[in-house]
Amino acid sequence: MSVPHSVDPNVPAPFFLFLHGYGASGAVFEKALGLGAVAESRKFIYATPEGTPDGSGKKFWNATDACCNFDGAALDDVAYLRAVLARCRLQAQDRSQAGVRDGVFQRRLHGAPARLRVV
Repeated sequence: MSVPHSVDPNVPAPFFLFLHGYGASGAVFEKALGLGAVAESRKFIYATPEGTPDGSGKKFWNATDACCNFDGAALDDVAYLRAVLARCRLQAQDRSQAGVRDGVFQRRLHGAPARLRVV
């Protein structure tokens, strides 16, 4: 979880959960979008969790039968994402989730974890 210096710990701030696409990573997603600078200027908190590596080392979300759990691993990414949110334990006034490719499938088809607004 990233909390910019501009966020006042005594004031609720928006929270975003960003899900990377197949073969990418949370760090790549964060760098590609320039999340650190954007979060600092827009005063929001965010997390960029990592998907599970497949047999070839590419990270993925267990989103649908079509993509991207090609090895058939027994995963529950909804439970994983709920655990990520539970670890954050923050007072966010607004919580949103975004994703790219299989990250989009994950948030749409499995549903956003409890109390998240999907964008």
